[in-house]
Amino acid sequence: MAFPPKISQQLALNSAYICNNPDCYCLTIGPSLVEEIKKIKTGEGAHIAGEKEGSARHIDGNKNSNEIENGIWLCANCHTAIDKNNGIDFPPELLAEWKLKFRERLFGMILSHESSMPLVLRYTKNYKLLSDLIDFMEDKGVYYLPEAFEFPPHCIESMKETRNFITDLKKKVIFDSSIKKILSDISGAIGRAMNMTSKTGANAIIFGDCLKAMRHELTFYFNEIEKLGINVPSKLKVF
Repeated sequence: MAFPPKISQQLALNSAYICNNPDCYCLTIGPSLVEEIKKIKTGEGAHIAGEKEGSARHIDGNKNSNEIENGIWLCANCHTAIDKNNGIDFPPELLAEWKLKFRERLFGMILSHESSMPLVLRYTKNYKLLSDLIDFMEDKGVYYLPEAFEFPPHCIESMKETRNFITDLKKKVIFDSSIKKILSDISGAIGRAMNMTSKTGANAIIFGDCLKAMRHELTFYFNEIEKLGINVPSKLKVF
């Protein structure tokens, strides 16, 4: 049985409409793109201890099953998951810990005026796409090894592979033009370097200058990525 509407709404507000599961943290409310007065809500108030006998995590003698203290805000998928197998995999203590840690995190963000975007993005598919790109580029010496160690044909090939990788990533971006822009900007910086290095021929000095210019430009975009809460290894950034 669902919580009373007032309790459910307060759980949602206390959670900023974000699922409290630390492995999810997805937004559970958003706008309709057709009618501005409508909304799309995918979150639910879930019972930490089951309300009645036979329900998941029911505790005999619990008289406060429908009070806010016994509730946690989750997305519909996580709510379904925690109640499977009568809730044996998600005991009340675990759900209470999720709720407490999430409340503390939100409270700290309010006091510090910290951006909520890293928290929202951390477990999204778009976040993983950017993380995958950083991992990919970390394996390419062209983005951080001393220019003197770099062999031009290998550099060009690595940059080409990166641009192809980014093209594939952009196809997977979900409803986020800012993520697509970052990917396009990085691809553009690499593309400009490819064009310049292809014109330098065997001139090692000009080739090295092209790589330096590219790395400086990429550092700007890496800093933008870090603002989203994604770690970028220091070796990829020019200081």
